[in-house]
Amino acid sequence: MLASISWQEYLIAIVTIATAYYAVVIAAYFRTEAFALLKNSRHRGTPSRPPVQNDIMGKAKEDVLAKSLSADDIQFSLETETDYSQDQ
Repeated sequence: MLASISWQEYLIAIVTIATAYYAVVIAAYFRTEAFALLKNSRHRGTPSRPPVQNDIMGKAKEDVLAKSLSADDIQFSLETETDYSQDQ
């Protein structure tokens, strides 16, 4: 049975099924975006409106209490390191 299907027929079937699948997914989940994209592609000569900026949280403010540190101010270990090789 599998010998009667050629590679060309197999690839055409896979591409057709994948195209149909993605068309259903786009129609189900991204319907408004897809129609807006198609609408804008038809009217390329007319300028589109800029996207609306919604500042839900407001603008970021600089923290006045924050300060920067130099490399000398950062300490990862004790000032005097213990030599553990002497304990053996």
